[in-house]
Amino acid sequence: QVLLVLGAAGGVGVSAVQIGKVCGAIVIAVARGVEKLQYLKSIGADHVIDSSKENAIESAKSFLKASGLKGVDVLYDPVGGKLTQDSLKLLNWGAHILLIGFASGDVPVIRANIALIKNWTIHGLYWGSYLTHRPAVLIDSLNELLSWLSKGLITVKLSHTYRLAEVSDINKHHNRCSRLVFPV
Repeated sequence: QVLLVLGAAGGVGVSAVQIGKVCGAIVIAVARGVEKLQYLKSIGADHVIDSSKENAIESAKSFLKASGLKGVDVLYDPVGGKLTQDSLKLLNWGAHILLIGFASGDVPVIRANIALIKNWTIHGLYWGSYLTHRPAVLIDSLNELLSWLSKGLITVKLSHTYRLAEVSDINKHHNRCSRLVFPV
């Protein structure tokens, strides 16, 4: 299957790229910036697209055509907005759309008549709600991820490490969840 990961350099995007590769997918990763694209290649992305410098849809189409592939089977989308709307043009009949979030600030509209004609399946995937509704699925998925991590099939990239004495000070200056620092 072909997996298109939007926002691929973010935390959930990096996870999706790695999980896609473990599951045998051909992964197209969309992000911004050369350093991020190099990292995505290093973790297995088959094709990387810098959406700040090139048309993501045209680049993906070119890759698909050159690879003899018809289109995208799974769209992994934590971004939303125009990029989502444009990405729908790449989807095969019977594709799966995984809605993870809306980092762009714009919630995309996926027309039901097109989803019907194309036989798309649209999944809202808020992983945290599994704790309430299906905790066994959450526990099983965490155990599988930890197994893959222990086998080196997936990795975790640490951006910084700090001494325990520094953590309180750093957390005071960063008021966003993505910036929280946990002592190791």
